[in-house]
Amino acid sequence: MVFFGNNGYRVVAHERRCHGRSSQTWDGNHMDQYADDLAELIEKLDLKDLIMIGHSTGG
Repeated sequence: MVFFGNNGYRVVAHERRCHGRSSQTWDGNHMDQYADDLAELIEKLDLKDLIMIGHSTGG
C-alpha cells in the first residue's frame, strides 16, 4: 500500500467486520456479507477502473 500511495495511486484499505480496529459485531461475519460490504464501499467512493489486491481470506 505504501509503495502505491507513494507513487501517486489512491489506496483504500478495506477492513472486514470485527478485524483490526472495527467494532465487534455479532452477525454478518461471513463471506457474502464481506463481499456486500466491499461492494457498498466501492459504490460509495465511486471507484472506477480499480485494481483489488488481497491475501488470505480477504483476497
